[in-house]
Amino acid sequence: MYVCGATVQGLPHIGHVRSGLNYDVLRRWLARSGYDVTLVRNVTDIDDKILRKAQAAGRPWWEWAATHERAFTAAYDALGCLPPSVEPRATGHITQMVELIERLIERGHAYPAGGDVYFAVRTLPDYGSLSGQRVDDVHQGEGDGGHKRDALDFTLWKAAKPGEPSWPTPWGNGRPGWHLECSAMATAYLGPEFDIHGGGMDLVFPHHENERAQSHAAGDGFARYWLHNAWVTMGGEKMSKSLGNTLAIENLLERVRPAELRYYLVGPHYRSAIEYSDAALDEAVAAYRRIESFVHRVRERHGLPEVAAELPGAFTAALDDDLGTPLALGTVHTLVREGNTALDGGDATGALRAASAVRATTEVLGLDPLAAPAAWRRSRATPPGRRWAPWWSPCWSAARPRAPDVTSPPPTGSATSCSPPGSPSRTAPAAPPGLSKTLRTRRTHGRQFQAPRCDPQGRHQEGHGRRFRRSAPARAEGQGSTPPARCEPGHPKARRRPARPCRPGPAQHQRFPCAGGGPSR
Repeated sequence: MYVCGATVQGLPHIGHVRSGLNYDVLRRWLARSGYDVTLVRNVTDIDDKILRKAQAAGRPWWEWAATHERAFTAAYDALGCLPPSVEPRATGHITQMVELIERLIERGHAYPAGGDVYFAVRTLPDYGSLSGQRVDDVHQGEGDGGHKRDALDFTLWKAAKPGEPSWPTPWGNGRPGWHLECSAMATAYLGPEFDIHGGGMDLVFPHHENERAQSHAAGDGFARYWLHNAWVTMGGEKMSKSLGNTLAIENLLERVRPAELRYYLVGPHYRSAIEYSDAALDEAVAAYRRIESFVHRVRERHGLPEVAAELPGAFTAALDDDLGTPLALGTVHTLVREGNTALDGGDATGALRAASAVRATTEVLGLDPLAAPAAWRRSRATPPGRRWAPWWSPCWSAARPRAPDVTSPPPTGSATSCSPPGSPSRTAPAAPPGLSKTLRTRRTHGRQFQAPRCDPQGRHQEGHGRRFRRSAPARAEGQGSTPPARCEPGHPKARRRPARPCRPGPAQHQRFPCAGGGPSR
């Protein structure tokens, strides 16, 4: 199975990940049915949109693509998608693309012109059969161009332009066209003919139509079956960055759990559009929690229910009929109602049997409430605009999307912005009260391991010690803070020697300021 993956031009939204979730359910169902499934999901990491956005942001195109590829991977992981068998990048398969172009030129279906290479659409008699269009009515969306023989022709290879990445070919330096990439990667991993090709409904034309055309023209059977999932819409329009009507995965996961968002996106039939609304999302959350509540009640009262070996016939029939997830979920809720009745009536056997069936059915949908916690972990990618930092960094809490869990509120007092790594060191604060004593006061050969010097909101805390100083905002306002009494200059155990500056590095070592074991500096 080959699935058209993301063009990594920006952060993922729910319209993007719906495709990945739909084909994840299909893959799970085929595997449960006894098939050995090889899933290839590509990454388009070279494209006009990527180049434009990277240039506008003043960032290298490869760094822009890699950053957003990680964000997509994190979104798939967070929503419980099984990793693909292989996830090829377009830029890693230039050789296969050049070989495919050479085959098309030899067969008379493609021609070079002005450094570009074009596919001659009229040389393929059944062009348009996938999308149901007549040849004379199609429009490639590329413009006429100065070197095309026919406006219907589409680009296989683009001549190099100043400032753009390029690769050497027999027709000059350049980069691949979008449609060529998927044909080359699909056949490289799945052979000249494979079972299923999937993607979004918006890819039917021109992308999938052109994939099919160039692959058939090269002599490959290509995909036997084509599947296209519908859009997620807002206000009746497809969710799209260009329209500004997107809902980022990161933002939605602040509101609902990953399992609940997955339920919302896989519940409707994959060919039915989802009109997003808060009310519909809330309904999906409530429905999933009913399933989850039942399974947990059974576990608490009668022990862990095992995953049933066999699936209910109604569930199997629903998924065998064009992956009918709405009817399949209806079967799950029927089992939940029956199980709750048995549970309330004291029928332990019936409750366990129902819970086992619920686990088996939800496992196929990727919604098992008792699945390993790793399946629902939060995103591990660092969104663009946020600096990555390890947990021990002084700016760790500022780099994290959310505040770390602490058992006590952050210290009060004036605060300044957290300094980035490598900046001149300032007096370090005591660790937030929520951090463990081991983290706060671990001594090694006369030196101390410093806790992060940012509070959970990413603000620099005021330090302690004999040379206690006010922050810049506090000095400007004529205000100050009172240092801990134990470290005041008059304290008998305060050291007389001046404080040594912090050494750069993740540990931020420094001499202990108080001989009696006062707060760290």
